[in-house]
Amino acid sequence: MKLHKEKKSIYLHFNRKKFHSLIKRYSHLVIFFCLLIIIYIIGNSNFKSDILEIGKNERIDEIDEIDEIEVIEKIEKIAKIKQKSKKSKKKEKLSGFDKLFYDYDDELFMTYQPHGGLNSQRISLCNAITIAYYFKRTLVLPPVILGNPFKYTEFNKYSKFLSKLKYSKDYLRHCNREADEHLRNTCIEYHNSYTLYRWDKLFDFSFVKKYVKVVQLANFRKENLYKLSNIEYSEEIYFLKSSPKFYDENIFNKTLTKNSNIRFLADLKNISHRLLHFGSIAGLDRITLSLPENLEFSQQLYGSFSPNNPIILSIVENIVESLGDSFKFVSTHINSRNLMNRIKKNKLMGLLFKEIEVEFQSPSYIHDQTFLESRCKLMYPDKPDVVLYIATDVEPGDKVIKKILQQFPCTFTLANFSDHLQPIEELRNPLDGLLLDKFLSPIIDLMVAAHSSKVFTFSFSPFDTYLQDYNKFLIEKSKSEDEANWIQKF
Repeated sequence: MKLHKEKKSIYLHFNRKKFHSLIKRYSHLVIFFCLLIIIYIIGNSNFKSDILEIGKNERIDEIDEIDEIEVIEKIEKIAKIKQKSKKSKKKEKLSGFDKLFYDYDDELFMTYQPHGGLNSQRISLCNAITIAYYFKRTLVLPPVILGNPFKYTEFNKYSKFLSKLKYSKDYLRHCNREADEHLRNTCIEYHNSYTLYRWDKLFDFSFVKKYVKVVQLANFRKENLYKLSNIEYSEEIYFLKSSPKFYDENIFNKTLTKNSNIRFLADLKNISHRLLHFGSIAGLDRITLSLPENLEFSQQLYGSFSPNNPIILSIVENIVESLGDSFKFVSTHINSRNLMNRIKKNKLMGLLFKEIEVEFQSPSYIHDQTFLESRCKLMYPDKPDVVLYIATDVEPGDKVIKKILQQFPCTFTLANFSDHLQPIEELRNPLDGLLLDKFLSPIIDLMVAAHSSKVFTFSFSPFDTYLQDYNKFLIEKSKSEDEANWIQKF
């Protein structure tokens, strides 16, 4: 029994020695075949063709003559070549835009960069609609930025800035990462100082939709812009990064240089790129129209593009009724920025008092005395019974407001009608969940002031300009309605 065990152990020892010697002798072949198995597993079925391509004149049937180090080097070369080809493809093709919203290839688009307050953005939008109408392009409309008015800088910088605006405030994780509590709160407060909203939730697009196709963006992410514009390659975008003035006709009869601050719309109309991307197009003097068709379109656009949100309209109607009804009071706009300079402030007050007294004595102001006017006359018999509404961002207890109240006791601001503002106190933006009252209050303020018989403005700011325009629109609308009612009676 012992002898049998000894023989068996000698035999096993001999076999182990033989096995180890075989491994040492053919180790390079073992490594090579292991590499082949690994390549097969990772799915490189083109290994043979890749080796032939890189090895050029080396034949695959002589593979047993190739050293394992050479094989590893060749595999690394193959991987590098494939990686380079992938990178070059990424440069040409915009990543993440394989699936497009549209199947058609002929549609052309345009967009722009909004900035400033609501009224500056409204002017930019009207300019964009006019250009889209002239070019026969679909307007990819960015959202309106309510709240914090952002200044325009330079195209690329501002583009990066817009892309960082949060359309959903649930994703303020970067604010919560701040270790310092003050910085964390400042970050959250900043992102809650604005909200992105759809234009058609505030203004009437019925006229626009007859002549211009509009698709609306919910945010400023490039991915969404390119998808809506059916853009797959960066070469399909034409960027107009400067902020020139536009003319629909070559009234100068000259060829423009490349760096000129003037652009003729007729020249830009011939651009065949799928997306025409403008920078800033704000300003009432941004586009000069001379062709009759364009002039008529622009006039109808500005005449029809009015606020149409039913909740806002209802609030404005109730406040105007409390003031004595439409065109039974006068109004003005006082911006806190105009009150910083003492000389400018005193001049503004002097002009306002003089203008109101002149208007109060004019025949055009004569109307049946309202309940509010008679109440003012009863309470302040030695003061003018004129009802004055002030659209302002100044606090009610400010010295300027007190000074106006001394001269015209029946002076009101939006703060006097807080009970009428309850419907918007519960209104939220469905995108970010923010309450909309602080964002919509300036719009309501402007609309109430526009229902007056006379608007006193002392600047050419976008707010004052729109206040005057909207006031004229309401007066003309009232006249046409009165004429229609008169015709029906007879």
